Amino acid sequence: MAPKRGPGASPATRSTAAASRGASSRSSTDDTVAAVAAAIRAELAAVSPMHSGGVQLYTRTAERICALWAPTEARGSQGRPPASELSQLLHLVRPFSSFAQLCGVRSLAEWAQPVLQHRAAACTAALLNTQLDCYEQLAAGEQARAGSDRDEAIAAVAMDQISSGLYATGRILSSIWEAFDLLPPARAQPTDPATLGLLRAQLLEQLAGDGEVVRALARLPCFVEKHIWPIAREPAMPGVQYGAEAARYGCLLLSVSATYVTHVVGAVKCGARPGGGGGGISLDTQRRLADLARSGLVASLSAALLAAPPHYPQPRAAKGDPLPGDYREGLRSCQWDVMWMLVSVAGAVPRIGLQVLALLDSPQVWQLQREALRQVAALTVDRFALRVQRGEEGRGSGSRAGGSGGAAGDRGRSGRSGGGGGGRARSRAASGGSGDSSRSSPRGGGSGEASGEEGGAQMWPLLQESSLRSDTRQFWTRQLFHMGSCVFAALVQFDAFSGYGDMAAAARLARELLPSRTQAAELGARVLAVMHACLTAAMSAREGGEPSSAAALHVQALQHCPKCVGPLARMVLFRMRGATDELESCLPALLEMAAWRVGLGAARLAEGGGSSLDDSPDTLPDALSALLQGSVHLMSETVTPAEDMGLPRWLDALLRASVSRGGWNRQAQVQAPQTDRPLVLTGALAELMGALMRARLPATQRGPEQEQPRRAGEGEAGGVGGSSSGSGRRRGSGQGGWQVKEELGLVLSALKLLRREVALGLGGGEGGGQALQAFIHSRLGLASFVANVGLSDWGLPGLVREMRRAEAGGAGDGGGGSGAGGPRGGVAGTDAAMVTQAVAACGSAVLPYMLQMVECAISELQREARVNGGRSAPQGLAAVVTSGLLTAQVATAAVVSAAKHLPPEVLLAAAPQRVLAAAAQLLKLLQEVQGLGVLRALQGEEASSYGARILSAVLFSIRDAVVLLSADEQLLDRCVPGWLWAGALGADAVGGFTVVLDPLTDLYQQAGARVDAPAAAPRGPVVLIDQRADPAAARFDLRGWVTEQGQRRGEVAAIARGAAQGLGLMEGSVWRAVLTAAAAGGGGVAAGADQEGDAGMWPPRLVRLCGNPLCGGFSGGSEAELKLRWCSKCCAVRYCGAACQRAHWPGHRADCGRWAGRWTAEG
Repeated sequence: MAPKRGPGASPATRSTAAASRGASSRSSTDDTVAAVAAAIRAELAAVSPMHSGGVQLYTRTAERICALWAPTEARGSQGRPPASELSQLLHLVRPFSSFAQLCGVRSLAEWAQPVLQHRAAACTAALLNTQLDCYEQLAAGEQARAGSDRDEAIAAVAMDQISSGLYATGRILSSIWEAFDLLPPARAQPTDPATLGLLRAQLLEQLAGDGEVVRALARLPCFVEKHIWPIAREPAMPGVQYGAEAARYGCLLLSVSATYVTHVVGAVKCGARPGGGGGGISLDTQRRLADLARSGLVASLSAALLAAPPHYPQPRAAKGDPLPGDYREGLRSCQWDVMWMLVSVAGAVPRIGLQVLALLDSPQVWQLQREALRQVAALTVDRFALRVQRGEEGRGSGSRAGGSGGAAGDRGRSGRSGGGGGGRARSRAASGGSGDSSRSSPRGGGSGEASGEEGGAQMWPLLQESSLRSDTRQFWTRQLFHMGSCVFAALVQFDAFSGYGDMAAAARLARELLPSRTQAAELGARVLAVMHACLTAAMSAREGGEPSSAAALHVQALQHCPKCVGPLARMVLFRMRGATDELESCLPALLEMAAWRVGLGAARLAEGGGSSLDDSPDTLPDALSALLQGSVHLMSETVTPAEDMGLPRWLDALLRASVSRGGWNRQAQVQAPQTDRPLVLTGALAELMGALMRARLPATQRGPEQEQPRRAGEGEAGGVGGSSSGSGRRRGSGQGGWQVKEELGLVLSALKLLRREVALGLGGGEGGGQALQAFIHSRLGLASFVANVGLSDWGLPGLVREMRRAEAGGAGDGGGGSGAGGPRGGVAGTDAAMVTQAVAACGSAVLPYMLQMVECAISELQREARVNGGRSAPQGLAAVVTSGLLTAQVATAAVVSAAKHLPPEVLLAAAPQRVLAAAAQLLKLLQEVQGLGVLRALQGEEASSYGARILSAVLFSIRDAVVLLSADEQLLDRCVPGWLWAGALGADAVGGFTVVLDPLTDLYQQAGARVDAPAAAPRGPVVLIDQRADPAAARFDLRGWVTEQGQRRGEVAAIARGAAQGLGLMEGSVWRAVLTAAAAGGGGVAAGADQEGDAGMWPPRLVRLCGNPLCGGFSGGSEAELKLRWCSKCCAVRYCGAACQRAHWPGHRADCGRWAGRWTAEG
């Protein structure tokens, strides 16, 4: 806690008044500028500023100067000496600017004690005010004077004032808080007055206690903007040769103020309780923050930096080296100090709380943040990539305002520019910014008009790194770190407000920073594209610089990257809320942004950066999927084949990299879930992926003459794409072709992972609690993704329907190989067959996995119920109840989709009836523990209502699944015997059906019962159909079920088919469509049809996967990159190597003999 202020710790004004009273007691002869100057010079000659008495000498000098300027009771303000005379004294302050060296030659305690004793900080603030007042009077006098040399005289006065003492005073303040930063904070109550922790607390009180220092520093940015920048903008002024020098001094003064804010916020953060969120800060701390916010220092700093003059071509010495004192270097340092100041404020939120963000609550700060985003977005991605490929020198980034497309925009192409995802024809912003002002060039911070800069507009020197002239990893890493800092500095308020749940404040910030939704999406896509290009360049560049420092910087940049790209993507999607009318124009840019975000995650993972629970790259596509729910039809209407920017392929690469690095190691996740995180796939993401595949397909139905106008305006595929080979991004559509292997890449990788999880089994419930829940959540997401993308109507089944239309309307080659389009761009027949077999493969893997998931949920629910012991429900039970409901919903919905699309042979092997029986048992347990009541008690009525809706959906899914399975006599006999019946139902029947769970739970609980055998019929019907709904059911009676259910299966199947037709369950069935095509003798989707009734859907030999379910080969960007070989006997299964073939042989032996001779390796 800071020490209590006493009479000795007075503010600057108090010390000035004291000095004035002391001066008034002297004779009028002594109270002159000349006398004071003589006394100061005499003391300087006797005592060096670097001597032990230097601090006392400095404070006495400052008090004497301030005493001459401060009004006294005797003379008032009119008795001040002329400003021209007083300014001569200010030169005497310059020897004290080397205070920073004292920290190195003396101990901190020995130096800090005289600083505190003589109130050096307060004296410096008073001296700074005196210097600024003196200059304003001098400038006003010169302004009133007529003459052609007036401007030159004002400039001379300003430069003299800066060089004489203003900069020295700023450096003195800097040395004080730099020493303060070296002092360790007090960890306990100090008793020794010389304790460094106590000295730190006392020094903080003098630096920020009364607000005098911060109010004095708040005047510096205004002084720079009003008086220094005009001089710097006129380098050709007659007789004035110090334009660049003035600009450099202005940058140094701004850095002084920015560094002060950083140190004060850091000191306040260190004094707060860790994790306190603002609850542990003292009243003194709150007062300091309030003083800092009221001063407007951060706002004036932002305004001054935005108004900085342009930087000019760097002067060179004879040997070509930059001359010292270059303005560009000073501006780069100033920009970094201001950006880091904003980042430091964000870093204080966890300890200080959201109140610290009041420092940034001003239009000037928001304008600077918007400019920072525009500056990053306007970097030229093309040059990044080409420089790496050609090995050119590391020159600064492009200076034009044409966005990330660079030169492509200058040639007048009206669409997407370069590989960095430039503007669209319908929404082009020159700099990728937001709002109407974003159509102008990047501005501020030295980005004004300057001769010699290509295109007229300038980029921030901070983002150019012109001092590094070699194409090394250190160059690109530093570039990435600076870009990330600029982006994060622009998002600190939104990230904090949204993270702490203050969505109203987050929405206000999002509107301020991104006024236009359409341009916000473009800006997000460009920024992420540029950062991906820089990361790719850093990974590709050669090592350079000091190995240890370069490696440390590289790791720091990799850790810093997610802190900026995640909040940016979240803010753009947050801005899209409620904008259904603008979604169509924003959709391509949103997809592009999601692609670059996932690409950054994949590249970072490949580089060894790992992943974190706070910022996983898969959350953005999932959030985009949620945003598009109900609007996926826009995909086929607005998205061209190239506009997804390879999002599915990036996700594929990220998933495989995550698995290869152990992201799906169950032991690590259950025991230490924070160490590694798998890529979490979800059902919502599956809907987006299915829509993207269908959106890309229509391009194959157009001839080249139709496709060419659509492609007009699209940029070249260079830039980032050209420099990221092997990282997952490849365009999947060639000239009129459709690469089905690439379209299925993510699906096949997820399916392979799911098959491995089925073979491994979920195992026991090690760990329990939140760790186990996170483990189950990732597995449920994987199952939901494969089930939805592989079996749902918006996934592969919907794609099959579109491909059948394309096959009928195009000129498919009827088996010319996967991915080979016809003469007019039609879909090849084997492409459709491959997707059809992928549907069967997904269904055969999902159902066994869902059985494991449901049984795991049953075990968890039983364990939580035992732990609870009938007492008040803990939070753990509520989490298990919610997880159990979701698991039952996904499982039963997967059974419905599988029963709709899969052939009987595949369904019988997958045993859907076991999943339904286990789901019924899970629902029974949820009822026993009063699951909905648990949710209502712990999470409110809304959660209980949500759980009730899920429960209702599960019951409807059980009904639909039983109806569909009973519609086929083979399945009715061997899978669901006696599950469906008809009879007279009561008023409680919903839609003419009643679902009875008790027979299913009894069936599940039978010890050792084989539910896949005909004898495993339940003790009563599971689904009852109202006999009044179908005339054929009028002859049925509930009392005859026991004796008649075995003899009337044909009638039951007929009733089930009618019920399924009435429920719309037969529409779009892949299996029935294949049967129809096979019966008509067509090729295409029925390619490879055999005579055993499966019509070529099984085995899925066209689906390119290793046949060993335990295969762990996830190297490469996709499954298509692996080399697979056929089983030499049956040619129906592929393997990645002999080890996998040997491991799978016991399970493959029977099928191998049955399939032998039906296929060859060539066809």
